[in-house]
Amino acid sequence: MATQQPNLGADPDIRVGDHLGWSLACIQAWNPDGKPFVRPHTALFADIVTVKQRLHSMPTNVLWACIGDGAYPRPVVWVDDWPGWLL
Repeated sequence: MATQQPNLGADPDIRVGDHLGWSLACIQAWNPDGKPFVRPHTALFADIVTVKQRLHSMPTNVLWACIGDGAYPRPVVWVDDWPGWLL
């Protein structure tokens, strides 16, 4: 089994589907001198397409209605206007 190298700050640390981003902690730790900093590996989240597939191709408006009335959990992260749920 291969071991993963530590994430030293150059790569995004959040992935929602195909959308990559950086956590607030990563943004705050970033330094313009380019000095690397160790942080956890990229966290993966389910995008809205994946969530809708899990819910048997639920239409987007029905999904948001379910989220609004508390029947389905809200996204835990957003990357460039893309919601992400825990996998």
